[in-house]
Amino acid sequence: MSNLNEIVKINSVETGSFTATKNRVSFVIPETSDVVDMSKSYINLNMSINGDGTNICASNIAFTDNASQQHDVDPVMLVKNVSVESSRKGLLESIRRCDVYRSTQKQYEEDDEDKIDKNHLGLNCPRAKNKFALTPFRELNVDTASRELDHDIRIPLKDILGIGSVPQYDLSAFGRTKIACELNLDKIQSDHTLGAGDNAWTSDSKELGSMTDTATNSSGGDQTENVLITTKTYEVEQWRYLSPFWTNQQLLVSRTDKNGAGTATVKIATLSYNSSNKKIYIGCATAFGTAANGAAITGISVVGVTPATNTLVVNSAELVIEYNADKEAPSQVSIMTATTEEDNGAARTTLNKQYQIEPEAMSVMVCFPKANSIFSNLAYTSYRIAVNNETLTNRDVERDSPLDFDRKSRYMQNQGKELNCLREKQLNKTQHPKSSEANSVRYDALNNAILETVPVTDGMKNFGLEITSSGGNEINELILFKEMLKTL
Repeated sequence: MSNLNEIVKINSVETGSFTATKNRVSFVIPETSDVVDMSKSYINLNMSINGDGTNICASNIAFTDNASQQHDVDPVMLVKNVSVESSRKGLLESIRRCDVYRSTQKQYEEDDEDKIDKNHLGLNCPRAKNKFALTPFRELNVDTASRELDHDIRIPLKDILGIGSVPQYDLSAFGRTKIACELNLDKIQSDHTLGAGDNAWTSDSKELGSMTDTATNSSGGDQTENVLITTKTYEVEQWRYLSPFWTNQQLLVSRTDKNGAGTATVKIATLSYNSSNKKIYIGCATAFGTAANGAAITGISVVGVTPATNTLVVNSAELVIEYNADKEAPSQVSIMTATTEEDNGAARTTLNKQYQIEPEAMSVMVCFPKANSIFSNLAYTSYRIAVNNETLTNRDVERDSPLDFDRKSRYMQNQGKELNCLREKQLNKTQHPKSSEANSVRYDALNNAILETVPVTDGMKNFGLEITSSGGNEINELILFKEMLKTL
């Protein structure tokens, strides 16, 4: 068959929806005479957040990592362990704790804008000026009906596997190929913004939930009201995107009317903009209050309504592969991969230990995930490394020192990559980072690691790791990722 620019979707071997306990997916690429461009192929997880059908809320995903729940999450964190094997060459690659390894690498490879720009393919929405209601799981409109959406989470193979960077993967040479993943589905759950308890309605003097009192009723009898008018003003080019209101959204209205102080739940039917006073007029499907003759409804404010149902469902998993049109491939390919060794520092503030690493290992990443966490997170004081009893530096490497930055730069150069970020902190998913804002607002959890290059040797080598930390930053779990070039 002709595979010119052809893209093929392969369903996972496992069928049905996936859960925290049913969290393994595998894909089989059949043996043919074709060549696959692995660098353009990816795993696609289709997810939805099912609401109650009444209240269209700004539903999204929370990543419930033990270190924090407010960080910006790269999709690679969903892949805990991954392996790939072929019928002709056996096991090609197996990376345990891929989530820790690849997410930590990305911390140094990508700057803030890189992370933000690709969020539309991940668990979070792309950042914009309106931080209140963005979500890839909902289409939030002011002119037409808002609705729920499925969302595809894309995990590029090149982000989780060394073989994923190969543009010419020859299926006739490798044969039937199976990619297997264990997913961190126990760490994701549904969430929402602008619910009843969201302080965005009242914080920062935004007056988002403040509404104008109704006009005095002069009808001669009681008069119901169903149009809310914002106190806050908006420019004509902004109101569609900067306001926290959309159609089919439920609001809890607090007001004082003829019956005294009380509340009413309403659904937004229409939204319009008054260019004279620059306010938004919110047409409700039902009345929010009743004004007595000669009186007005006063003290009006609104908040969102927490959805009665907000269920995250992982509907399906598929592998999307792109065939290489020229069908030519080299006889051998080289990939950068890693083996994993896990250890524990037993809550000490110092560590001095020898590890055995492979002769072909050319660099080592030492990560420090906290219990039940993916983020490498340890504010150690300093470290020093020796290979076969020869120290790599003439002094201790203090964290965040020029020497530390130099070692990280050497590590990235050794892999042929650019060092683009030394901030070592995860972006806060709830805030668009602006240079004028404090780091405590822009960033959430510490995300750091020890990165070192090591010489290639003829035999197994001793890797001496000495770490000094302090009280409150005890050394517990640590993972060594021993990286090497592998020729297939």
